[in-house]
Amino acid sequence: MIDFSTITYLKQGDSLQRQAYLELTQLKLFEVLAPYKPVLAGTIPIGIAVSGSDLVVCCECYDAQALLKTMKERYGGSIGFTTKHYLQGGVPTTLIQFFGNHFLIEVFAQPVPSKLQNGYRHMIIEHQLLVTKGDDFRKKVIELKQKGVKTEPAFAQILGLEGNPYQALLHYPI
Repeated sequence: MIDFSTITYLKQGDSLQRQAYLELTQLKLFEVLAPYKPVLAGTIPIGIAVSGSDLVVCCECYDAQALLKTMKERYGGSIGFTTKHYLQGGVPTTLIQFFGNHFLIEVFAQPVPSKLQNGYRHMIIEHQLLVTKGDDFRKKVIELKQKGVKTEPAFAQILGLEGNPYQALLHYPI
């Protein structure tokens, strides 16, 4: 099993994963975000990225203003730097986006431990499914994603899950 708690596994990954590792380390993003216990989530870590896939960094944050101040100081001059505050499922959420050299980077922060956030939990479940169901399953997911289907709905469709795909995937028995 891959240790997703750091980004070092990306160094041995496919070319996109290696490129992501270089970009994240050059930006020193995980160093800057260290107080917020960052973990990388999304499709790039689990090898199902398609054109335009982004780097999603989940962070545990109880002081959104402090995080915003740090991010603006460090990355505020980056192309596409935007911030947004909203409630997601009743949880205060801060989203910070900007472009690195090759990727759109999303810092997703909630007052919830990083590894308990849905984005990270989805990725872990998806990774387990990809490992257990094999290459044909992976190819089907990528095909749907290339047709514009979001990741969780793609998994739900292939697995025949009903209802909200984001919730259904969290309850899928692994």
